[in-house]
Amino acid sequence: MALRDTIQQVKIALRQGRFANEAAVSNGAVLRVLQDLDWPIFDTATVYPQYPMKTSAGVNRREDFALCRGDNQPLVFIEVKAVGKIAGADAQLFEYAFHQGIPFAVLTDGQEWRFYLPAASGTYDDRMVYKADLLEQDIDECCNYLNRYLRKEYVFSGVAQQAAYADYNDANRHTTIQTTLPRAWQRILDEADHSLVEILSDKVRDLCGFDPDIDVCAEFVKAMGQTPLSPPVAPDAASIPATPLRQTAPQVNSFVLRGQEQACDSAVDVMVQLFRKLDENDETFLERFASRKHGYSRRYIAQSTHELSPNTPWRGASHSQSLPGGWFISTHQNKTSITSIVRLACEVASLDFGRDVIINFG
Repeated sequence: MALRDTIQQVKIALRQGRFANEAAVSNGAVLRVLQDLDWPIFDTATVYPQYPMKTSAGVNRREDFALCRGDNQPLVFIEVKAVGKIAGADAQLFEYAFHQGIPFAVLTDGQEWRFYLPAASGTYDDRMVYKADLLEQDIDECCNYLNRYLRKEYVFSGVAQQAAYADYNDANRHTTIQTTLPRAWQRILDEADHSLVEILSDKVRDLCGFDPDIDVCAEFVKAMGQTPLSPPVAPDAASIPATPLRQTAPQVNSFVLRGQEQACDSAVDVMVQLFRKLDENDETFLERFASRKHGYSRRYIAQSTHELSPNTPWRGASHSQSLPGGWFISTHQNKTSITSIVRLACEVASLDFGRDVIINFG
């Protein structure tokens, strides 16, 4: 029960962006979880922080945590990264674990917990037994696998490693993956997943040289989930019936923050002005928001325009606005992605989207 309560508290802290760096993840998430799994976190001979080692090239390195029997001989390596900065860290972890002969390794940014068997065959991804995502998956499922692989009693007895190999070789996991793929793909299409829109936008530009409007890409992704893919056919102008022009009231872009409405120039301006107002109300907001996971390869806010879009730095420079404190916000967004970003901002600011914060697009 203690572990479940801890995971629930870690989830709240993740949503609020309270883990701004690796040290915060280590102290606020990793050590708390280990303590609930019966590890004596204040016994540095058992939970060894900054474990010293040499790489295969003879370079001195330190692993964030080594779980030992009490004799400083590690059974598990744990590599800790800042939230959302886990990509590519598996190579470093494997170099350490494989060279040291460690049977089990964990890579985490507080939100994701990836469990590896370094001695198994295949790529790094092939050797990943399981990934628990505290914000995406059911809390009981996360607790089950954390217990299964990391409880001290199971690690010491070898049961944890045996369970990991059993899961690694279990054909049922492949069946589960196959049955989950269609649901995952449909959800991506239904929600016009921002990461997929980013990838599509970049690939269109690679193939034709023109940078597509982000709304066009999002609508295309949505349409893929509803109709078979076919090339667009230009309508015959003569077949289009004439329709009378109608006078319509202009739509107003605005947001309402706790009952106070502010008019804006555009949908993007709604996002920008809301972020400025949230920063005005809480000087830690932007830093905490930056600690949340963002897009596939881009950042919603960053301390430089290059970080907003590392693969296409010109996009970050030309599609961004400044925020207080030296921050920049990406304006290469459509209304769907703006809504998602505002929802994320509400989580960080502990506001109820739709009640404390209401957004209106013209």
